[in-house]
Amino acid sequence: MFLIPALSLYSGHVPYFILNERPQDESGHHEVHSFVQGLKNGCLPYYENWIYLFDHPSCTEAVIRARAAYPNWSINGCAKCAPDCDEG
Repeated sequence: MFLIPALSLYSGHVPYFILNERPQDESGHHEVHSFVQGLKNGCLPYYENWIYLFDHPSCTEAVIRARAAYPNWSINGCAKCAPDCDEG
């Protein structure tokens, strides 16, 4: 099953985030996903498209980290599992 490597990395004490390497649509947006909420909501991208952002206190911190690492990408939070960071 595709989740076993990620489950072994999940620390359980603060939210764990994943960046989707593939853009969501023709606009080119990449989404940050909360691992636990994404499992509950069924919105995680395919495993081969995961970029690990690891633990962050909030989706805001995860999005900041992702934007710093990929400054040429348009990045925001997933509407289903990181709605506080979804910019539409």
